[in-house]
Amino acid sequence: MKLKVAVVGAGFMGETHVASYRGLEDADVTYVCDVDASKGRPLADSAGAEYVSDFDQLLSKDLDVIDICLPTPLHRPFAVRTLESGYNLFLEKPLAIDVEEGEAIVKAADRSSGLSMVGQVVRFWPGYRELKEKVESGGIGDPRHMLCYRVGPPPGWADWYMDMGKSNGVIFDLGLHDIDFVRWVMGEPERVYSQVFELDQVHAHGQVALDYGSGEALCECSWLGSSTFPFTTYCEVAGTEGLAHVDSRSNNSFSRFGEEVERADMYHRDGYARELGHFIRCVKGDVEPEVPLSEGLETVKLSLAAVKSAKGGGPVSLR
Repeated sequence: MKLKVAVVGAGFMGETHVASYRGLEDADVTYVCDVDASKGRPLADSAGAEYVSDFDQLLSKDLDVIDICLPTPLHRPFAVRTLESGYNLFLEKPLAIDVEEGEAIVKAADRSSGLSMVGQVVRFWPGYRELKEKVESGGIGDPRHMLCYRVGPPPGWADWYMDMGKSNGVIFDLGLHDIDFVRWVMGEPERVYSQVFELDQVHAHGQVALDYGSGEALCECSWLGSSTFPFTTYCEVAGTEGLAHVDSRSNNSFSRFGEEVERADMYHRDGYARELGHFIRCVKGDVEPEVPLSEGLETVKLSLAAVKSAKGGGPVSLR
């Protein structure tokens, strides 16, 4: 039986999720909700779904999953109402704009009869996931150093990204992907130190150093690429017995270097389809959500500490 999904938000991420659901056998997008009919109706038509402009109306529908792809400042009200109504919630990252709002969403999830998950997609992206598995299997020994790089042009599809009050800047919106992945691989750091370059009073390029005492990670993120600059990602993990990396610039996106050289082509099925397919299996009762909202909250806390460091000019202790 196919599950019925409503996608809320017809912007870039809403379009991305609708396209990803098309490749899933167990789910259909049956509703698209957006206050802007000029965006919502065409997206609904492309999915063979019904367009709804009023979220209250959506909450009266026969649905299995509500997938929220709204701007970050809107996550709390819409996520909480979804959970209070008993629907299963998939919430695009970041969980919330600040800790207080994130905690409110997590508390609503604890009270809700529905399942919930936050979309930290890098955990499902081919190459990155295999890299995590390589580390867990001991393939490079104990991890001691990580280097992550995620750069591209500014997100021109929506003005709110270039408003610090709405997006918290590039570290929180884009760098949060790699900050979450570092947490997943190495755990919680002892302190964070960030530096940024500002464009029109918005953090547009940032470097985040995470100190683990016996190791470290460096995450660089940027919105300074030109409109023709290709979105580029890279991540390496150096351990006591070798080094492995993923590189979007190479056809062989996952490589391990130790006593022998191992390469694998990991460009198979995009991460959005993998994470949404996983949540659909969760709702059907096959597995438990891999990224509960509480995990998203911890990543928000660490990312906000990185933003705080960038604003204050000094390291922020986390323990």
